[in-house]
Amino acid sequence: MDIRIINRDSREENKWSIKHKVIMAVSVIIWFWILIQWVG
Repeated sequence: MDIRIINRDSREENKWSIKHKVIMAVSVIIWFWILIQWVG
């Protein structure tokens, strides 16, 4: 990943980091749901 691009788009990086955290949280919840369904 190019650090210069991140520094240039610092405002976009903030929005992307929030969106990335939301996506990570949703995928973790989905994985836990699948695991519970599979074990249950």
